[in-house]
Amino acid sequence: MRYLKGSITLSDRLDIPTLRIVYHAGHATVRQVFRALYRVAGTTAPSSASIGPGMVRMEKTLWDTFSRRVRTLAEKGYLLRTAIPDLDTPVLTLSREGEAVLAGKERDIVEIGTRTTHGSRRNQVRHDVELFEIYLQVSRSELFGYWQFEPEIRAENNYTANVHAKDFDAIVKFRTGERAAVVALEYERSPKRTQDYERIGQALANERYVNAIIYATPTAQLADFVSHGFRNAVHKVYVTLAREFAADPSKAMLTDTRAKRVVRIADLLS
Repeated sequence: MRYLKGSITLSDRLDIPTLRIVYHAGHATVRQVFRALYRVAGTTAPSSASIGPGMVRMEKTLWDTFSRRVRTLAEKGYLLRTAIPDLDTPVLTLSREGEAVLAGKERDIVEIGTRTTHGSRRNQVRHDVELFEIYLQVSRSELFGYWQFEPEIRAENNYTANVHAKDFDAIVKFRTGERAAVVALEYERSPKRTQDYERIGQALANERYVNAIIYATPTAQLADFVSHGFRNAVHKVYVTLAREFAADPSKAMLTDTRAKRVVRIADLLS
């Protein structure tokens, strides 16, 4: 089969997984996608003192190869790259062509245009990047079971009978031994009005598939505001600081918005 001059053949080993990660994240930095793809632990390459020069060289080789391929995917129109001044590498999101290609490769439904039509707002970009960082860190926890991304949840809500109360940012399973808990996670980077939280709290009464809803916020002040908004929620709603939850979900303090008591993830396991 002959290809048009300048075209590329997408690799099922590298390119499709890269597109899939970016689709799930919405927006993610090049470094974050690399970490997700190769399960690199830190935000930068580990030092030679901690892992040895051989591993450092191998990671650099992987990084160089990956970076070149990402540039090619962007040049060919599958990915969009945006430079954000205070982030270490450009932010990636799928183009419509990237979504169309992924839709033809995935078993799950890939909705065309869902990320490119509303996701270019700067706050949305930072929300997605920071939420994906939470995922990268939480997925290293010993309690971690699985993470369902927002596009997957939205597809379930739109096309199956497993309807959640809203399109959550994520659904996360934590487990230890035979005990487990499935929680909905919302990363609340910016405040809503109190009446908006009250309205959402009423809608959450219809949620049947998760044990609790956790709102993670970047600041304590915003956590207090969110907690007040959900003071009358019927479903169990907890607030936590995002950086503590990401660093170690087992130790993060979860404040019950109704009872105002503090629990841990272990208290939600049953």
